Amino acid sequence: KNASIFLLLGIIAYSNLTDLSMEASNYHQVPV
Repeated sequence: KNASIFLLLGIIAYSNLTDLSMEASNYHQVPV
């Protein structure tokens, strides 16, 4: 019944995780 809601939440969570990982990789790429 709520499959669409869980799918939407999953997409949002996945996008947030990818954004965090991208920010982390960009932070590590900064020369010290």
